Amino acid sequence: MDSEINAELRILEFGCDPSEITKCLNLQPTSTWVKGEIVSKTGKGILRHQENGWAWCSNLDSEEKVLDFRDLFDDIFRNLNPIKDKFQYLPNNSVIQLACCAYIRNCAPAFTLDERIIKLLAEINASVDFDIYCLNASE
Repeated sequence: MDSEINAELRILEFGCDPSEITKCLNLQPTSTWVKGEIVSKTGKGILRHQENGWAWCSNLDSEEKVLDFRDLFDDIFRNLNPIKDKFQYLPNNSVIQLACCAYIRNCAPAFTLDERIIKLLAEINASVDFDIYCLNASE
């Protein structure tokens, strides 16, 4: 596996069915889950979701290999900026997060949050979560 990156908008901790988030934003999620749903089963037991969740990934994640977060953020901006006013109608307890993940091998991806993305994240009251995994050549 070469280096890979992805970015997704997550809405968490709301009390309603995830389909209500989809209706509110008029945006089809990439994935949804409900509290208690099984995430995975291992030899150590069953891991379950601890909260309701709704996620939308940048379309670029599946279309082509992207190694620059700016490309993903541009796609997120194009899709979310026109609907940013709808975020105010989400359930009160909703937590909004831009989740970014990088699996790094051989080359490091570019990561820049330009002023458009920072302003959009502030307007929808979103935080940023960034995970970096440095992989060995054998992984």
